[in-house]
Amino acid sequence: MARVIDGLPAPTQVLPPKIIVLSRSRVGTTSLATALEILGYRTFHSKQVFATDSNTNMKLFEEALRIKYLGGCGKRYGKEEFDKWFAGYDAIMTVPQYFFDEFLECYPDAKFIITDRDAESWIKSVKNTICELMKMTRSFPLSLLGRTDAWLGAFCSLTCTLENVIFFGKGSVAGIDAAKSDFISLSGKPNVAVFRLEDGFSWEKLCPFLDHEIPDIPYPNAYNQDHFHTRWANVLRPKMWYATATLVAIIIPLLSVFAIYFA
Repeated sequence: MARVIDGLPAPTQVLPPKIIVLSRSRVGTTSLATALEILGYRTFHSKQVFATDSNTNMKLFEEALRIKYLGGCGKRYGKEEFDKWFAGYDAIMTVPQYFFDEFLECYPDAKFIITDRDAESWIKSVKNTICELMKMTRSFPLSLLGRTDAWLGAFCSLTCTLENVIFFGKGSVAGIDAAKSDFISLSGKPNVAVFRLEDGFSWEKLCPFLDHEIPDIPYPNAYNQDHFHTRWANVLRPKMWYATATLVAIIIPLLSVFAIYFA
């Protein structure tokens, strides 16, 4: 069976990854993505995964997850696939947390960053953000609209797959303790930097590791729960309105036909 990745055109040029972030979500990664962009890196983050003009990255992400974790068909993603997928980026985030062994092996010359936080604090943040989003994808109206709109369908499918992987197939309630203990431990390696949010995270800690001068602007603000919900409302609301309008445009003529036929 052909994989989604096999349908992508071969890139004309592949940027060698310089920075790979192995952190899970809700540990300062969105602020870090902004910081890396300020420093001049072309950064792949969740913003690219869930780009509203295409569902390709969502399909690639789900395919890679399913092949590795859920018994999906096809060869596992490795350097060939990652080079093709991330050809235009020299800083990669979001995806590597699920493939950190592969990224460590494929890109030994890159610098790896792990941001960490207190486990109970992480659980609280996840429950108030990611878990709510996952619950919404299984609930009306998004569960219905995901069946009628390609982008929403890919979003719902990927989100359900992520829930399965993150919470070990137990769901976001029963699997929360297993997810809490699933932290990466790679400290001590020369090309790996571990930063703990409770210790404060700043240009002064990031830039020396990356051999960059410290920018003359403040480090990006934290991406809190309110920002999370606002961002996803701005992404999903237009998609859901469009899908609803499309569904209504299909249903009304059908109802008219039924009314005429059974009159």
